[in-house]
Amino acid sequence: MIAPTGSFISYATAPGNVAADGAGDNGLFTERLLQHMTTPGLKLEEVFKRVRANVQQDSSNKQVPWDSSSVTGDFFFVPAEGVVAAKPKVVDPAKSSDEDFTAQAWEVIKDSKDPELLEEFIKLFPEAPQHNLARLKLMAMASSSSTEALAQDKNVEITDEEFCKKFEEEYGISLPESEYISSKEQVLTASSVNSEVLSGEAAKEKLLATNTCEGCDLSEAILYKASLSKAILSEANLRGADLSGAYLFKAKLEEAKLSDAYLYGANLRKANLRGADLSGAYLYDADLTEATFCYTKMPDGSINNQDCSSFSSEEAPAKTASTSSKEPVSVVSSVISEVLSGKAAIKKLLTIKKCSGCFLEDADLSDAYLYGANLRKANLRGADLRRAYLHDANMEGANLGYFPSLRGARFCNTTMLDGAINNQDC
Repeated sequence: MIAPTGSFISYATAPGNVAADGAGDNGLFTERLLQHMTTPGLKLEEVFKRVRANVQQDSSNKQVPWDSSSVTGDFFFVPAEGVVAAKPKVVDPAKSSDEDFTAQAWEVIKDSKDPELLEEFIKLFPEAPQHNLARLKLMAMASSSSTEALAQDKNVEITDEEFCKKFEEEYGISLPESEYISSKEQVLTASSVNSEVLSGEAAKEKLLATNTCEGCDLSEAILYKASLSKAILSEANLRGADLSGAYLFKAKLEEAKLSDAYLYGANLRKANLRGADLSGAYLYDADLTEATFCYTKMPDGSINNQDCSSFSSEEAPAKTASTSSKEPVSVVSSVISEVLSGKAAIKKLLTIKKCSGCFLEDADLSDAYLYGANLRKANLRGADLRRAYLHDANMEGANLGYFPSLRGARFCNTTMLDGAINNQDC
């Protein structure tokens, strides 16, 4: 056993051996411990060294006490005269062990240039003192990679100090004076010289280097855990792309085609999804807090217009192509005005027992009768499902967050998040 920080563990004998009972009321080890621990001025370690020596001698080397220590200060059972004993610090062994492991993990990865290692550390140790430092290193890596790609472009003549100052203000990175860029227009022109084919690997390289790829064809692209904060991907084709774990904070995804995209665990906080197509997208554990929806096609094919009121008629995207101009106005208006979040989503769920892909974050569904409900891929992060009746319900791929509230919920033939069937209350 390894002693947690600040503790001392002593064993009467070595592993696998038997401690002698002794001739008196106490065993051999306890007898010698009681003898030496009352000696004034002996440090903790010295007490147990003397105990070990006496026990070995008394048992003819058949019994050898062991100890495990992580004590850093001096401790006396009985201090010497004139010496004030330090008050022992009470340490929570579990907390101390966690802190030690966190510190060891940070030592291993702190000098790494691999962003995936930093991302994994952030995910595993959200409360660690080094958490914010890891995030800063990750952001610096993403910014520096974009800067280096820009500066290495041989077609760019860097001369304009004003533009570089703006670049420094926006990204917090200084460009050397010898590498000033003549103008923003020149940068865009130069960066597009080698990006005429905006599809496949060429499109992916441009996106990762410049954080911009409007209208690009990135279908089936592998962008696993890509750092794309504030990326401009308006009208981009991301059908079937792997964006699991991607950092898309405040990304501009207006009119983007994200059908069948894999967005497991993606950070889409404050992302602009106005007019985007998310039909069939896998959004399990994705963070859509404060994301903007207007004419947005959700995973179940429904249209989400929860934020349309914040746009003017000129800003609102065109109606989706799937809506025929020959359809009656009343039909069209009813399709595009369906709001699948908040109270509207709850009402739909409780009325027709179907709300696949709905945004039900923090919804109060306690004691709800959800027999046969279809909640596939629904966002239920923070939702209260205590005592809910979920017989025959389908919750496959739903996002329940890290601390699902399901106490007292009743399951029978219920399809759980991983597709398994729960029959605990049948």
